[in-house]
Amino acid sequence: MQQQVQDYIEFLLEKRLKKPRGKPTFEWAGALKDLRDQYTSVELQHRISDWRIQVWETDSRLKAEAIPT
Repeated sequence: MQQQVQDYIEFLLEKRLKKPRGKPTFEWAGALKDLRDQYTSVELQHRISDWRIQVWETDSRLKAEAIPT
């Protein structure tokens, strides 16, 4: 049992360490330039939050439909 716990801990540590992170590229910068005149930054944050919620709800619904009953 102790060996299994040790193996699991090593697995978790390796999994965490395997995520190399490079410098951020900021390729997304300026992607919303066309919305500058339509929204303030706060309005845009709220809008993005709404979009994320819609995507999450849609994704959750699709996953629920895929589960066989």
